[in-house]
Amino acid sequence: MKKFTLALAAAFSCLTSAVGVAEELVITFGGDVNFNRTHQAPATNRVSKNGRSWTWPELTAKIAPLVDGDINFANIETVITDKRLPTATKRFVFATHSNSINHIIDDLDFNLFSLANNHAFDHSWAGYRSTLDFVDKTHKAGKDVVFHGVGLRADLIKPAVFEKKGKTFAFSAIGILTDPYPASDTRPGMLSFRKQSDFDAVIEGLKNTEADFKILSIHAGTERMSGLNGGQRDRWRKAAEEAGIDLVLGHHPHVARPVDLHKDSLIFYSLGNYLMIGAADMDKLPTGLDYGMFGRVFLSWDDEDPKPKISAVEIVPLRETEAQARPMTVKEAYPRIDFLNRLNTHQLGSVNLIFDVTERGTGRACLAANYGPRAKDLCEVQTAYNWPNAPKAKLITFAPRRAPATTPQKTKKQPDAWANFNRKKKKKKAKKKADRGR
Repeated sequence: MKKFTLALAAAFSCLTSAVGVAEELVITFGGDVNFNRTHQAPATNRVSKNGRSWTWPELTAKIAPLVDGDINFANIETVITDKRLPTATKRFVFATHSNSINHIIDDLDFNLFSLANNHAFDHSWAGYRSTLDFVDKTHKAGKDVVFHGVGLRADLIKPAVFEKKGKTFAFSAIGILTDPYPASDTRPGMLSFRKQSDFDAVIEGLKNTEADFKILSIHAGTERMSGLNGGQRDRWRKAAEEAGIDLVLGHHPHVARPVDLHKDSLIFYSLGNYLMIGAADMDKLPTGLDYGMFGRVFLSWDDEDPKPKISAVEIVPLRETEAQARPMTVKEAYPRIDFLNRLNTHQLGSVNLIFDVTERGTGRACLAANYGPRAKDLCEVQTAYNWPNAPKAKLITFAPRRAPATTPQKTKKQPDAWANFNRKKKKKKAKKKADRGR
């Protein structure tokens, strides 16, 4: 049904382009994805958590309608394996069965993945090999899917290049890395965002690659902090500008961070969680830190200007991202989008991207005059939702973890002088009364 709907949309796009509407391509994306809790053996067909259980289709049922782009991205924050593997020396280790990843590829049409993150090496070198075996099988099966972020060093420096709707896309991924699991020329691994030479090599690779549109995935940042890390804004902006990167997709902090429009580059500093079974319940955090950010970017071009440009941006706040993730209702979404708008101003120093809340409970930012059909529907047909006197969430940028429970120390009770005096008085009275009765 989804493929039929997309075919109708493509036909409509061709028809409308003949009467002056721009050509269009849609990218959807979210942050961190895994399908298992820490130290659990990979399950073949379902996941269980906190007394609840879902099959893969049940687990993804509420986000499936959102995944409707030509390019659909996710960060796979887990080793992909069908069996137990040796674990690295880490507190949290994740292993996800290949059936779950095949489900989101075959049934939800995900086709662009970052593998570069701090859980890619949860099962040491064996985990890397298992994930790469899955990538190899996917390509041999003829599936039109792109992976980047784990492999030999030479392959990770070069972006993956692919084509959609006659336009070329370049994609690279980099994440935070713990030694001793780096990529080399002979052994697969990862490049590290924290190592400047690795980051420079990835940026240089994108800079030297000819493509109509460039995407960079970065897995980095302090967890549970919606504010930017020191120097993050300038470092990411500089990299995007130098390499001509059109879209930067950040993740790892588990909470959403500002969205930045810097010249021609759109930067998501953190998307938060997407479908992260191994994560804690983020819904319990203060408003503004309690949601994951799903995004859509609408690209348009025409005969006069054939380079795809971002014409509109849409965001969808997600709830229950540690379980059966779902879009928020309008009233749930409104204060989160308002929070994001104020966070953008607070963290970026100026208002360069403001999201209106639509009647569907999504945030929209319209950037062009010439839209494709779906961006036109978002920006010209839909109306903004207005909630008079909506409560504003306090602008908190960091949610510390709960302090560990401690056993209260017993303190020695101090003598109460007045109580002692009354006690002695009562004793004297009782003694006199007893003497009278003799």
